[in-house]
Amino acid sequence: MENKNVYENLEPKTKNLIDMYITARQFKNAVLEEEMIILPAKQNGMIDGTILKWGGAKITFKGDKQITRIFPFIVNKAFACEVYLKLVLIVDDFDFMKIKRSELHELLKLYENITEKFKEDFFRFFLINYGEKANKEFLENEIKNISNVFKKWRYIYEQNGKENIVNNGFLNIFCDYLDKYSQKLILDKYNYDVSKDMR
Repeated sequence: MENKNVYENLEPKTKNLIDMYITARQFKNAVLEEEMIILPAKQNGMIDGTILKWGGAKITFKGDKQITRIFPFIVNKAFACEVYLKLVLIVDDFDFMKIKRSELHELLKLYENITEKFKEDFFRFFLINYGEKANKEFLENEIKNISNVFKKWRYIYEQNGKENIVNNGFLNIFCDYLDKYSQKLILDKYNYDVSKDMR
C-alpha cells in the first residue's frame, strides 16, 4: 500500500517510466524459459519435473502433454527488451527524432544510442555469462542477430519456414540484464522500488 501512495504522488513522466517498466516485465515473464518446451515425462522415460538444458533452451519433462511456446517466448522477450531500452533512453533524455520511425523496433539501433557506461557494464556482465569466447564484436553480433526478432517473429507464419535462428539464451540474458538495470535505474533516480509494484 505504501508503494501505491508513493506512485500516486510521482510526476507524470516518472509514472510513465514505471508503467513502461511494468509492461516490459510482464512481457519478459509471459513465458518462462522452463515453460518454453514441455515434453511428457513418463513417455520420455524421465522423472516428472526434470529440466534439461539443450541447445541453449531448457526442456521441462512433466505431465503427459507436449507444449511448445518458442514463438511467444522469443517475441515477448524481444518486445520486453525494446521497451526496457526505450525506458533507459528516455531516462537519459535521448531525442528519438534521431532514429528513423522504421528503426524504432530495432534492438541494435536502440542499443547503439545507449550510453557508453551502460555498454561497458553490460559487456562485463556478458563476459561472466559467455566466458572466453566473448568479446565486443561477438556481443554486437548477438545483438544484431536479435535486433529484428520482434518484427519478424510476431508474424512467424508469414516467414514460410525461413525464420532466422535466434539464440534464445542470449535473448534471455539480455532481457534479464535490462530488467535489473531498469529496476535499479528507477530506484536510484526516482526512489521508487518497482520490485514491490505487484502489477
